Amino acid sequence: MKEIWGGFSWVRRPVIIKYNGRKIAASMTAMPHAGNDSAPGGVWTSWRSGDYGAGTNHDYIKGNGIDGHFDIHFYNSTRHNDGKVDTNHQQCIKISAGVQ
Repeated sequence: MKEIWGGFSWVRRPVIIKYNGRKIAASMTAMPHAGNDSAPGGVWTSWRSGDYGAGTNHDYIKGNGIDGHFDIHFYNSTRHNDGKVDTNHQQCIKISAGVQ
């Protein structure tokens, strides 16, 4: 993924997720964030990557050289940091769905 984006990036891109034979329109970024590889996933930690500060650790896969997770948004999904729909992700989803 890092190679496809040309490095870690907050740039949103339209993507198609293939799951169980289905194709689902989505939007994605390639910036790992909100995690701490040295702390258990799902627990409170005093440090999280991407300047997210203290909070719930969103790093569940350990030992992969990544602190945190990558965002994948679907139609009307919300951001984990504020619970709001991201209009830029929604625009990319429309592109990946072929409706824009």
